[in-house]
Amino acid sequence: MHIHRSIVTTLLLIALTGFTSACGDSKTQEQHMSDAVASFDSGKYREALIELKNILQDNPKNKDARVLLARTSLKVGDADSAEKELERAATLGATDSEIYSLQQQTWLKLGKYQEVVDNYAVDRASVAERAEMQLAYGKALNGLDKAVAAKREFQNLADSSAGVVWQAEGLVGLALMARASGDDDTGKTYAEKALAMNPESASAYITLGQIALARGEYKLAYENFVAGGKTAPAENDQIFVLIAGELESAVGTKDLEASKDAANRLFALAPEHPITNYLMARVAYISGDKEMAYERSQKVLSKYPEFLPAQFLQGLLSIERKEYPQAE
Repeated sequence: MHIHRSIVTTLLLIALTGFTSACGDSKTQEQHMSDAVASFDSGKYREALIELKNILQDNPKNKDARVLLARTSLKVGDADSAEKELERAATLGATDSEIYSLQQQTWLKLGKYQEVVDNYAVDRASVAERAEMQLAYGKALNGLDKAVAAKREFQNLADSSAGVVWQAEGLVGLALMARASGDDDTGKTYAEKALAMNPESASAYITLGQIALARGEYKLAYENFVAGGKTAPAENDQIFVLIAGELESAVGTKDLEASKDAANRLFALAPEHPITNYLMARVAYISGDKEMAYERSQKVLSKYPEFLPAQFLQGLLSIERKEYPQAE
């Protein structure tokens, strides 16, 4: 009996010690911040988020952590959280030079184009950030249907001495303007020039892929989206567009294996996104799983009833299921 109690006591002490070690955090705030910066710089944004949240749990008034959390949130596509963190950072004394460019990028992602335009002042950004701010300003003008002004900003950026990365982005902006006016040929020319200037431009590959996709050139579109993915795009929204384009192109070529591979990666990245579920419905359809296709398209329409591609697929499936009233 005494032996039994000793064993039980020992096991409890071991468990308690292990639990305490697991719950304890031996890192200092400085170490957490250093690790967060290192993770951010290496593109490991989820790891950076964990480090930053550990910091803010102990010290909610850490301004630098708030700013980096906003920047990291924007990288993973969470502009709403980025905006909230920037507001908190401002109340903690963050300076204009610390948050201005990030605020502009956040408003752009949220579609708050007027805020971007109203607050644009090139001298508020650092020299290193001015080209990025000019690009954001051009995109905001375009979002407000101010085509002439937007085209001027993109052209100025393309002709500037900001460096090939930003000059190429100016050309991509011009490509998008051309496409918006129905001139895909000119859009393609601009995107090809951008890619020649900067072979690592994910946005140029996206533009070329989308043009090919619109023309039904699925193999070429697939090649562009795959190549764009290899450039290691810095933001989740670009990664999402590249994988979605790869998936749609693979569906177009009826390459089932490539379609399933892209679908799995897209689902891992954004499982609740309507585009994810719509494209997975199409993959299920071409693979013969009509029930899964129906369920996926229904899921999209339950949240986004005006999503036309899902409406079309749902109508097609309803006809096949002989549910004619729903297909009308």
